[in-house]
Amino acid sequence: MLTAKNILLTLFLFGSAANVLGTSRLIAAAIEGNAALVETLLEQGADVNAAGAGAGGRTALMEAASGGHTAVVQALLEQGADVNAADANGNTVLMHAACGGHSAVVEALLNLNRGADVNHANARGWTALMEAAYGGHSAVVEALLDRGANVNHASAGGVTALMEAAYGGHSAVVEALLDRGANVNHASAGGYTALIAAAYRGHSAVVEALLDRGANVNHASAGGYTALIVAAYRGHSAVVEALVNFNRGADFSVANQAGYTALMVAEEAGHDEIAELLRSR
Repeated sequence: MLTAKNILLTLFLFGSAANVLGTSRLIAAAIEGNAALVETLLEQGADVNAAGAGAGGRTALMEAASGGHTAVVQALLEQGADVNAADANGNTVLMHAACGGHSAVVEALLNLNRGADVNHANARGWTALMEAAYGGHSAVVEALLDRGANVNHASAGGVTALMEAAYGGHSAVVEALLDRGANVNHASAGGYTALIAAAYRGHSAVVEALLDRGANVNHASAGGYTALIVAAYRGHSAVVEALVNFNRGADFSVANQAGYTALMVAEEAGHDEIAELLRSR
């Protein structure tokens, strides 16, 4: 027998199921980049701001931005999607787009007066600019800087966009950040700079660019590691050449906390070419 109570319960249960299904379909369509289906589902009442059960609580807008689906992003924004919603890790739509290097989506979020927070930081203190710099996405970096991104924002560990770009060997991004006022000698909580990061990874072109912009060649980390010591230990001969051969003032006598100089670590690691180069200087 259908009582009023049973009818209300049935409507509630089926209504909830329909909402869940609608949300799931909307997010799936956003992931696929199916703008037509997204618009149809929105017309049928799908919740534009509902978050999915998986993937860290992402909304359809986040999924579309992450996939670089500009048409879907615009359709969702026109229906009131929250541009500053954050997933479980604190990543916003703009951060998802920046991480993927999707410049058209970034431009859509920034240039349509949608109110995207260009300096929002996630749970670990990263911003959209840091995500773009880490990935080497020059066009996105430029767009974010044009809209007021803080070039010297540092994460919880003291890492900046410049340091991430240097670590990745992204020369164009490094130059762009330096042109906009990035602090070339900023050090992380462990005392590492962009120069040490680039030297560690063997990015000689970035090392030279940083030195040209005033990077302190003899700055040492908390453990006493200079750019020369880490480059010698890692066997990056081109970086050692850059530090040694261009009158950069690298101090060969500096030792880390264990008492090892660049020559000593090169010898211990078996990098004979670098050891010989250091001896000859």
